[in-house]
Amino acid sequence: MEDTSLPGVSKTQTDGLKLSIILIAYNMQRAAPRSIQSLLAPYQQGIDANDYEVLVIENGS
Repeated sequence: MEDTSLPGVSKTQTDGLKLSIILIAYNMQRAAPRSIQSLLAPYQQGIDANDYEVLVIENGS
């Protein structure tokens, strides 16, 4: 059986995730903090904070 685990990420960290949100930040110095804040759990409806992850990619700007 092939090992599909990610290096540095434990299985318990990814168990239960229902959604991954990827935010590409390119020339977003002013907008990035607001964008990230809007994705925080208190601003979401119908999903628990442990059900999703937010990945921010700073694209060299």
